[in-house]
Amino acid sequence: MGDYGAPLFLAWQLTNRCTGRCLHCCEESGPDKGWPDEMDRAQALSLSRQIVDEGVAYVAFGGGEPMSCPWVWDVFETLTKGGVEIKIETNGLDLDDAACDRLQAMKIACVQISVDGRDAATHESLRPGSGYRPAWDALDRLAGRGLEPELVFIPTRLNVADAVPVYQQAAARGVRTFVTGPMMRLGRAARAWDSLACRDEDWAEAVMGLKAAAAALKGPRRACCARRWVPRKLPRW
Repeated sequence: MGDYGAPLFLAWQLTNRCTGRCLHCCEESGPDKGWPDEMDRAQALSLSRQIVDEGVAYVAFGGGEPMSCPWVWDVFETLTKGGVEIKIETNGLDLDDAACDRLQAMKIACVQISVDGRDAATHESLRPGSGYRPAWDALDRLAGRGLEPELVFIPTRLNVADAVPVYQQAAARGVRTFVTGPMMRLGRAARAWDSLACRDEDWAEAVMGLKAAAAALKGPRRACCARRWVPRKLPRW
């Protein structure tokens, strides 16, 4: 550790506000869930400059919804001009063509969007306030600009059977990485655990299906699957 002058990675939650109120949200984010002491623009830009000056290599923005922060683009520009790589975890609602063009110009390292079902009804029942079609549209825009987005799928008893179909859709649409793993027992997910968590045997069946789907496909993509909290890569395809 003495060889490093600064952390390699920093996770930054600009806000806990979010348009969605996902049933399995670890952070219990929502439209009315902003924290009273969230940074203002001057504070956020000051921290951004400190990150650059200290030589932090990589910053990941999670939620709440980072794209809903009014000064998010100022933060992104400060960091990318300073050579910091950025990852964004977003629901995709704010990623229209103009936004994706800006992300492409900034050479954003990673954009991650969640899709939790093979159809809108399933996805939006788990993620009320988000959107199934907007998520796929954002993924398509990002892939079309060579940004190679990531897709996250959270298995629950409502959607665990959809893991393979969502994986196959992601592969067909140029998604770089499909990430999934057991639902974390935190936040709203903890309170709804008994009604929402899928059975171990259903998760194990989904893992086998994903491995078979990965083996059947070819291409420069990646699929990652966490099992009992241990990261595990599926075969390259």
